[in-house]
Amino acid sequence: MKKNVAKSNLIQSIQRAIDILDCFDDNNPELSLAEITKKVNLHKSTVYGIVNTLYFNDYLTQDSETSKYSLGIRLLIKSSLASEKLNIKNIAAKYIEKLTHKYDLTTHLNIFESEKVYCLDKLSSDTSYYTLSSIVGRALPLNATASGKLMLAYLDKEDSMKIIDGLEFTRYTENTITDRETLLENLDKIRKTGYSLEYEEVEYGAVSAGTPIFFKNEIIGTISVTSSTIKFELIKEDVIKDLITYASEITKKLS
Repeated sequence: MKKNVAKSNLIQSIQRAIDILDCFDDNNPELSLAEITKKVNLHKSTVYGIVNTLYFNDYLTQDSETSKYSLGIRLLIKSSLASEKLNIKNIAAKYIEKLTHKYDLTTHLNIFESEKVYCLDKLSSDTSYYTLSSIVGRALPLNATASGKLMLAYLDKEDSMKIIDGLEFTRYTENTITDRETLLENLDKIRKTGYSLEYEEVEYGAVSAGTPIFFKNEIIGTISVTSSTIKFELIKEDVIKDLITYASEITKKLS
């Protein structure tokens, strides 16, 4: 897909780093500094600085005998993460559709990355109004959303506490959790029940429920729904039951 970005708005140093990474392919898995310099047609000192930075950050590795460079472990990790997230989106698609049409609400798939929760995908019914907290690509408040609290509940305890200690506890409504102790109590309840509920903590009149999705025994995302508070009370038990079942099925298919 063509991106609507002017070349003049690109950052030159980053583009040059990308050009250097793009030099490596099936035909050129290893390249010397001179070979890279020739391919990108830049001054050797400029290429050396960029290559050294990529090497320092493990985006490139260097053979101690030949001094040639190849793609590093950091890129392998990133590509693995991208593959997992694309896979989870494809697997979760039918479950998102089932929940949306069965209960006439908004269903969303969320992922955890870099200490934040992002909405990866969503589907709204024609009559679903409460979709403000599930905009694709937007980071979700960790202290105020069902999915944000799920992530904090099921992350490694040390990592979770580190994130919680850095939270700003922004208040969105009168129901938003704005203190550490209340949040910790809520997380403990989530771990006991296996699901998370959020009543009008982000938006008045809206409630969300979510369940965790795991990959290799670690939480990787959530599947959640958003509905009006009044409607949700009528379908709460069935929705939670389906959320638990579908999250479990997605987890099994990911493994």
